[in-house]
Amino acid sequence: MGQDESADPYTIGITLRSREGCPTVIWSVKAKSPAEAAGIAAGDHVLTIDGADASQMTVAQVSKLIRSDCPGAVVVQLSRRGKELMATVKRERFSSLVAGLVP
Repeated sequence: MGQDESADPYTIGITLRSREGCPTVIWSVKAKSPAEAAGIAAGDHVLTIDGADASQMTVAQVSKLIRSDCPGAVVVQLSRRGKELMATVKRERFSSLVAGLVP
């Protein structure tokens, strides 16, 4: 069975980074992505994903919760400059994001 676009997970259009002992941070937000439309910004700290505490999760763990094989929304609680924000973000397929390609 060959690979096609349907094999790509649904995601929200972000790149994540983390440092030991610190919450995962939104490193970048892809232009025209669902994350950008929801107001997510680079520098936001990920606190929860669909109610699950993400403050001590690795980037891989956070990514696994954000991505899905099915369309739908994900609820992300963020911290930005000391203020907590909630964003409901619709997942979409982004082949270039999954592959880490820059247009």
